[in-house]
Amino acid sequence: MAEIFHFLLLRLALGDPAAIIAGKSATEEMIAGIGGDSGTSIFTERLQLISPRLEPIISVTILTMILSVTTGPALCPLYPCGAAQ
Repeated sequence: MAEIFHFLLLRLALGDPAAIIAGKSATEEMIAGIGGDSGTSIFTERLQLISPRLEPIISVTILTMILSVTTGPALCPLYPCGAAQ
């Protein structure tokens, strides 16, 4: 949430965001370096790490949901009104 707020403040401020980050005493080279090298998005890096594991995660999630929906009503007489202890 803080990142979004920071991003919006920089976009709403007058002038170049790179110049604002660099400060008043920054040279043109420093401003160009900040503005030109935005880096890699954290979201992209995380997506690349998660994407190979996404299929097994979704498969296990769906299987768990199917098992809970099918076996839940069968266990209801054993634990009436959710009073499992």
